[in-house]
Amino acid sequence: MKKLAVVLMLMSCCSAASALEPVVNLVYHYAFSENAEPASYGSGGVWLRHEFDNDILFDLDLEFERDRGKVNVAQIKFMSLPSTDLVIGRQQVGWGVGYAVNPVDVINPRPIGATFDPTFVRDGRDAVAVKHYFDNLSNVELIYAAELIETKDYEGTPLDLYFKSDAGIKAKTNFHNFDVSASYIDRGERTFDEVVQPADRVWGLEIAGTVPVIDWGIWNESAYYSDAQKLEMVLGADYYWGDYHFTCEYYYNQFGSTERTEYDFSQLMTGRFLAQDYLIASLMWAYNEKLAFTGFGFWNMNDAGLIGGGVVDYSFNDNLEFIFMPYVLKGGSDTEVGLQKSVFGRYGAEAMIKWVF
Repeated sequence: MKKLAVVLMLMSCCSAASALEPVVNLVYHYAFSENAEPASYGSGGVWLRHEFDNDILFDLDLEFERDRGKVNVAQIKFMSLPSTDLVIGRQQVGWGVGYAVNPVDVINPRPIGATFDPTFVRDGRDAVAVKHYFDNLSNVELIYAAELIETKDYEGTPLDLYFKSDAGIKAKTNFHNFDVSASYIDRGERTFDEVVQPADRVWGLEIAGTVPVIDWGIWNESAYYSDAQKLEMVLGADYYWGDYHFTCEYYYNQFGSTERTEYDFSQLMTGRFLAQDYLIASLMWAYNEKLAFTGFGFWNMNDAGLIGGGVVDYSFNDNLEFIFMPYVLKGGSDTEVGLQKSVFGRYGAEAMIKWVF
């Protein structure tokens, strides 16, 4: 109730103080698994947007969950410059053409597989970004992102402060109906609790298009870390027929290992997977305008571990939505998924009711 009161008060203040039209969402979560006790909690958010004379766009996205709140977006976009957009503030930077995996998404990465969570919201980065459009198909983008980070140990005790910064440039064009992008990212050092990822220079390539006649979408996304001399790459394809959408991706991760005995489990803290080869597939069926089903699987090709899951999404109306996400974990204790099984068990699920107004 306290969170609801805070959200409603903020919405009322913003509405009264300006022409902003807030959108509020409130979510009730209930989660359970084989080993963990059932848990329930509430979350919510407020999204504010206003455009000033078609020249300046203001966006603010606030999120609340349990006893904490955060700002996902707080940006001003200037659109009056000739063929150029300038964005200043906390913004969501999403590079890459992959569906479930985005190796090039280095500056503001999302967790692998977040695409299957309808409630996922990407954390923003404090940045300055400039995008210049040469025509409808070609552009170049420059971005500089920086923030002061407080590191903590496994018990949550503060350890140190460090400055994290990233800079990148990305050029995009189109050849024979295929979008092609090349990028360079000067990636700063990362610290995750007590695990450190060194700074690196990352070269990215993205290619995406549709194969004529058969109408299959295909893509390749690659990121080469020149200091570490490691490659991350995803090859993918998708196909729509009727109310169905099928996707399949092969993910190659040179930071991982083909031998489970060589896994570095501390890398899980950084968001990286432990193995080298993965196959990720999904099938979505839109039963009607209100109800959709999705099934997906993450298969570790090196240790045969498997994460299988699904999403049932039902919209009662434009304001009320029910989401159910079950999952199963399959793999031995020495597999990558074995660590998750030891905590959560072989299966679990999360149910959510989302109200938007």
